[in-house]
Amino acid sequence: MELRHATAGDAVSLSGVHVETWRATYVGQVPDRHAEERIAVAQERDWVTHQERRVVAGGGVLAAVDDGDVVGFCEYGPTEDDDDDPSRVGHIMRLYLRPQSQSRGAGRMLLEAACERLAARGFDSVTLWTLDDPRNRAIGFYVHLGWSREGVRDDDPPAVRYRRRLPSSS
Repeated sequence: MELRHATAGDAVSLSGVHVETWRATYVGQVPDRHAEERIAVAQERDWVTHQERRVVAGGGVLAAVDDGDVVGFCEYGPTEDDDDDPSRVGHIMRLYLRPQSQSRGAGRMLLEAACERLAARGFDSVTLWTLDDPRNRAIGFYVHLGWSREGVRDDDPPAVRYRRRLPSSS
Protein backbone atom coordinates (compact mmCIF):
# COMPACT_ATOMS: atom_id res chain seq x y z
CA MET A 1 0.00 0.00 0.00
CA GLU A 2 1.35 3.39 -0.97
CA LEU A 3 0.08 6.88 -0.13
CA ARG A 4 0.53 9.79 -2.50
CA HIS A 5 -1.08 13.07 -3.42
CA ALA A 6 -3.99 12.50 -5.77
CA THR A 7 -3.45 13.79 -9.30
CA ALA A 8 -5.69 14.88 -12.15
CA GLY A 9 -5.32 11.37 -13.56
CA ASP A 10 -7.01 9.98 -10.44
CA ALA A 11 -10.31 11.82 -10.99
CA VAL A 12 -12.25 8.80 -12.29
CA SER A 13 -10.83 6.54 -9.57
CA LEU A 14 -11.65 9.03 -6.79
CA SER A 15 -15.21 9.30 -8.04
CA GLY A 16 -15.45 5.51 -8.21
CA VAL A 17 -14.21 5.10 -4.64
CA HIS A 18 -16.63 7.79 -3.44
CA VAL A 19 -19.65 6.18 -5.14
CA GLU A 20 -18.74 2.60 -4.19
CA THR A 21 -18.18 3.56 -0.55
CA TRP A 22 -21.47 5.42 -0.31
CA ARG A 23 -23.39 2.53 -1.83
CA ALA A 24 -21.79 -0.04 0.47
CA THR A 25 -21.79 2.01 3.65
CA TYR A 26 -24.68 4.43 3.79
CA VAL A 27 -27.55 3.02 1.75
CA GLY A 28 -29.99 1.79 4.39
CA GLN A 29 -28.49 4.05 7.08
CA VAL A 30 -29.52 7.34 5.52
CA PRO A 31 -32.72 8.18 3.65
CA ASP A 32 -32.52 6.79 0.11
CA ARG A 33 -33.03 10.24 -1.40
CA HIS A 34 -30.01 11.59 0.52
CA ALA A 35 -27.81 8.65 -0.45
CA GLU A 36 -28.73 8.97 -4.12
CA GLU A 37 -28.10 12.74 -4.05
CA ARG A 38 -24.61 12.18 -2.60
CA ILE A 39 -23.85 9.45 -5.11
CA ALA A 40 -24.92 11.72 -7.98
CA VAL A 41 -22.68 14.52 -6.68
CA ALA A 42 -19.73 12.12 -6.44
CA GLN A 43 -20.29 10.96 -10.01
CA GLU A 44 -20.55 14.49 -11.38
CA ARG A 45 -17.85 16.20 -9.31
CA ASP A 46 -15.06 17.81 -11.27
CA TRP A 47 -12.30 16.27 -9.15
CA VAL A 48 -9.49 18.17 -10.87
CA THR A 49 -10.97 21.61 -10.15
CA HIS A 50 -12.09 20.49 -6.70
CA GLN A 51 -8.61 19.27 -5.78
CA GLU A 52 -6.98 22.46 -7.06
CA ARG A 53 -9.32 24.54 -4.87
CA ARG A 54 -8.55 22.34 -1.85
CA VAL A 55 -4.77 22.74 -2.30
CA VAL A 56 -5.08 26.53 -2.68
CA ALA A 57 -7.09 26.60 0.56
CA GLY A 58 -4.25 24.85 2.44
CA GLY A 59 -5.29 21.24 2.17
CA GLY A 60 -5.09 18.35 -0.22
CA VAL A 61 -6.32 14.97 -1.31
CA LEU A 62 -4.26 11.88 -0.49
CA ALA A 63 -4.79 8.64 -2.37
CA ALA A 64 -4.15 5.11 -1.10
CA VAL A 65 -2.87 2.97 -3.95
CA ASP A 66 -2.65 -0.83 -3.93
CA ASP A 67 -1.13 -2.63 -6.91
CA GLY A 68 -1.61 0.48 -9.04
CA ASP A 69 -5.29 0.95 -8.15
CA VAL A 70 -6.67 3.81 -6.05
CA VAL A 71 -8.49 2.07 -3.20
CA GLY A 72 -9.18 5.06 -0.98
CA PHE A 73 -8.69 8.75 -0.42
CA CYS A 74 -8.67 11.39 2.29
CA GLU A 75 -9.54 15.02 1.61
CA TYR A 76 -8.35 17.51 4.23
CA GLY A 77 -7.90 21.23 4.77
CA PRO A 78 -8.85 24.12 7.05
CA THR A 79 -12.15 23.81 8.87
CA GLU A 80 -15.26 25.13 7.21
CA ASP A 81 -17.26 25.08 10.47
CA ASP A 82 -18.44 28.53 11.61
CA ASP A 83 -17.58 27.87 15.27
CA ASP A 84 -13.89 27.09 14.65
CA ASP A 85 -10.93 29.20 13.54
CA PRO A 86 -9.77 28.05 10.07
CA SER A 87 -6.23 29.24 10.81
CA ARG A 88 -5.96 26.84 13.77
CA VAL A 89 -8.40 24.00 13.13
CA GLY A 90 -8.05 21.52 10.30
CA HIS A 91 -10.80 19.32 8.98
CA ILE A 92 -11.15 15.92 7.34
CA MET A 93 -13.74 16.46 4.63
CA ARG A 94 -13.79 12.90 3.31
CA LEU A 95 -12.17 9.57 4.16
CA TYR A 96 -13.41 6.83 1.86
CA LEU A 97 -12.11 3.33 1.15
CA ARG A 98 -13.41 0.69 -1.18
CA PRO A 99 -15.19 -1.93 0.98
CA GLN A 100 -12.65 -4.66 0.16
CA SER A 101 -9.85 -2.35 1.36
CA GLN A 102 -11.41 -1.51 4.73
CA SER A 103 -9.96 -2.93 7.98
CA ARG A 104 -6.54 -3.40 6.35
CA GLY A 105 -4.74 -0.29 7.62
CA ALA A 106 -5.27 2.01 4.64
CA GLY A 107 -7.80 4.21 6.44
CA ARG A 108 -5.49 4.68 9.39
CA MET A 109 -2.58 5.47 7.06
CA LEU A 110 -4.62 8.07 5.16
CA LEU A 111 -6.01 9.70 8.30
CA GLU A 112 -2.64 9.83 10.07
CA ALA A 113 -0.91 11.25 6.97
CA ALA A 114 -3.57 13.97 6.62
CA CYS A 115 -3.22 14.85 10.32
CA GLU A 116 0.58 15.04 9.99
CA ARG A 117 0.24 17.43 7.06
CA LEU A 118 -2.23 19.60 8.96
CA ALA A 119 0.06 19.70 12.03
CA ALA A 120 3.01 20.66 9.80
CA ARG A 121 0.96 23.62 8.55
CA GLY A 122 0.41 24.83 12.12
CA PHE A 123 -3.08 23.55 12.87
CA ASP A 124 -3.50 22.58 16.53
CA SER A 125 -6.56 20.35 16.19
CA VAL A 126 -8.59 18.62 13.52
CA THR A 127 -12.28 17.78 13.25
CA LEU A 128 -14.49 15.58 11.14
CA TRP A 129 -18.20 14.88 10.81
CA THR A 130 -19.67 11.43 10.46
CA LEU A 131 -23.10 9.86 10.41
CA ASP A 132 -24.57 9.67 13.93
CA ASP A 133 -25.87 6.12 13.70
CA PRO A 134 -25.04 3.12 15.92
CA ARG A 135 -24.39 1.05 12.77
CA ASN A 136 -21.66 3.46 11.65
CA ARG A 137 -18.45 1.45 12.08
CA ALA A 138 -16.35 4.56 11.48
CA ILE A 139 -17.19 5.88 14.95
CA GLY A 140 -15.32 3.04 16.66
CA PHE A 141 -12.40 3.57 14.27
CA TYR A 142 -12.14 7.27 15.16
CA VAL A 143 -12.44 6.66 18.91
CA HIS A 144 -9.75 3.95 18.70
CA LEU A 145 -7.43 6.51 17.08
CA GLY A 146 -7.97 9.06 19.85
CA TRP A 147 -10.75 11.22 18.47
CA SER A 148 -13.31 12.62 20.96
CA ARG A 149 -17.00 13.07 20.32
CA GLU A 150 -17.87 16.73 20.44
CA GLY A 151 -21.40 17.42 19.35
CA VAL A 152 -24.32 16.48 17.16
CA ARG A 153 -25.70 18.39 14.20
CA ASP A 154 -29.41 17.83 13.73
CA ASP A 155 -29.19 17.35 9.97
CA ASP A 156 -31.02 14.90 7.79
CA PRO A 157 -29.39 12.50 8.48
CA PRO A 158 -27.93 13.52 11.88
CA ALA A 159 -24.16 13.96 12.02
CA VAL A 160 -21.71 13.94 14.91
CA ARG A 161 -18.44 15.88 15.12
CA TYR A 162 -15.21 14.38 16.41
CA ARG A 163 -12.05 16.29 17.30
CA ARG A 164 -8.43 15.35 17.85
CA ARG A 165 -5.55 17.47 19.12
CA LEU A 166 -2.55 17.60 16.83
CA PRO A 167 1.06 17.54 18.00
CA SER A 168 2.93 20.82 17.79
CA SER A 169 4.99 21.07 14.63
CA SER A 170 7.72 23.10 16.37
